[in-house]
Amino acid sequence: MSSNPQHSIERLLSTFISKDETAIAIARLVLHYCRDISLVNRKYPSTDEDSFWSALSEKETIYRRYWLGTVGDRWKPATHGETDDYDLERLRAITVMSDLNDRYLVRISFKDPPTEFNNHDVVYLIPHYSPRA
Repeated sequence: MSSNPQHSIERLLSTFISKDETAIAIARLVLHYCRDISLVNRKYPSTDEDSFWSALSEKETIYRRYWLGTVGDRWKPATHGETDDYDLERLRAITVMSDLNDRYLVRISFKDPPTEFNNHDVVYLIPHYSPRA
């Protein structure tokens, strides 16, 4: 991970071409979520049982802070110790698409090619979005 995660977020946002302020805000939100989850992954590099449960607890707190009231518990974190799919340095680009019902699809593309254990792209469906106060 870059020594400055904010720099990585701005690098990724520079690949994102849109004049839609909501789409830009959603891209930023997802990238901040990735940054925060990745920081937990780096804080608990071990996969021993204590580290696993501590990491999972912190990830669930982050998940609820970002997504509570948006996507429910369907996608809450359930793993730790695998390749860090949230490492901002691994991400190549972010794309946000919307439909006519104010739902957003966010696609994150990775620099490295897919393997048996790593995704190449991650997609988030955000059923509704309202900016935080």
